[in-house]
Amino acid sequence: MLYTLIGDDKFRAMIWDRAHISEYVGDSDSGGDLDDRIDLRTLPKPFKQLFPEPLRVSFPELSRQDKKKEIPDICDVQARLFLSIRAYNALKHLIEADGEFIPVTYEHGQGYFFNPLNVAEDVDALNSDSSVKDDWGYVQNLAFYEEKVKEWALFRCQFNNYASLYCSESIKKIIDEENLTGLCITSDLAAVFP
Repeated sequence: MLYTLIGDDKFRAMIWDRAHISEYVGDSDSGGDLDDRIDLRTLPKPFKQLFPEPLRVSFPELSRQDKKKEIPDICDVQARLFLSIRAYNALKHLIEADGEFIPVTYEHGQGYFFNPLNVAEDVDALNSDSSVKDDWGYVQNLAFYEEKVKEWALFRCQFNNYASLYCSESIKKIIDEENLTGLCITSDLAAVFP
């Protein structure tokens, strides 16, 4: 069975240190290539080679409600994942072949940002007969040929503009067993909200 990973809004959200990223790849004012902005571009492309040092991220209190929220173990960031060291240690062996780990630092020390590079359409895994968008382009139903992604623990799809992250049963099981906080997991593959 496949699942959608969705950020749990009971936890704080991760924020990039954009100035730190600009030190490595520039910005529009300095003539930098915006395609190298990991904070802006969500297409499944490698970024790790651009950052020789850990990137700075944070989990700030952006509202009064955030004061009561904790920093999660694992966090959805535009269909990619922030991983605390605890989450990294639990999941690394399952997901390392599915993308790249980019070291980060944050309020609690070191962690990782996981950039998944597997795309369902690259292996013809999208079931286009069962995947449907409404008149406004929102995904109403999404289906995959599971046998074509059975070797992947995490992947994304072009059909929904890479906006969601999908996982195998093995990922769900580890997240549940290790009680990793920060994600809602649903079998509704078209879901975008918890």
